[in-house]
Amino acid sequence: MDKKIKDKGLSLIEALVCIVIVGIGFIGVNQMISYATSSMDRALESNKINFLSETAVEDIMGDVDTLLIIISHKIVIEVLIILQIYLERKKLSGQNYF
Repeated sequence: MDKKIKDKGLSLIEALVCIVIVGIGFIGVNQMISYATSSMDRALESNKINFLSETAVEDIMGDVDTLLIIISHKIVIEVLIILQIYLERKKLSGQNYF
């Protein structure tokens, strides 16, 4: 008998190695998707905060009566915090303050 039989197809070990390699690839893609999603959530929250602080500052700067009402209701500390956030964001972005 001739013992030179050619093997065709995949062996069980080759199939398992292939599955492990593909599994590692899927784990990497899953981690990248998770990181991208969390980064997107942080960016959305940052944009919301920036928009709300700019809106509040613009409202205060645009209407003197509103400023007087805010002062009369003793909400000055909150206004100063919003103004500080606004100015810090403008400073970080390199834009002029007003």
